[in-house]
Amino acid sequence: MSYTRGPGVQHWHSIDTMNAGPIAPQASASTSFVLTASEAVFVPVVVLHAVTVRTLWFASNASGGGDYDIGLYRPDGTRIIARGTTAKPAANTEVLWDCTDTPIGPGVYYLALVSSNGTDNFVGLTPAAPYCAALGLLTQSSALPLPATATFALSQTLSRYPVIGMFLETRTT
Repeated sequence: MSYTRGPGVQHWHSIDTMNAGPIAPQASASTSFVLTASEAVFVPVVVLHAVTVRTLWFASNASGGGDYDIGLYRPDGTRIIARGTTAKPAANTEVLWDCTDTPIGPGVYYLALVSSNGTDNFVGLTPAAPYCAALGLLTQSSALPLPATATFALSQTLSRYPVIGMFLETRTT
């Protein structure tokens, strides 16, 4: 999704794990799944232009009452931004976090999501393992809150592909 507005031409975009990540598994995006308690999932996304990250978001399903954290990482595991441990809403909703405006350049980044327990439901896909590993999804155990530097691991058994995204602004002159 993209639109243009205002003087100095501003372009607003939404990049998420379904449209800018690896080729998404062929499954319904309305699947409900739980993350392994305190295991962060990192999904690669491609940013094509210099942008400013304005908002991070994920899709939540109704059950569960634990905590979550959402963030953005560089390929070397360096955290760019993270919300910090926050109570997950129990309602079916897109959870939006208006983060500090954060400029990033073109490249590959990792959107991260972690939950405190194995009962919080999220929207995403549940492909058969090792499909997520083949797509470049990475994990880290004991990662709540999200660490300043991630220790990425490749899990051949990962079968959860969360829908995570970010709203961006591109400025052209």
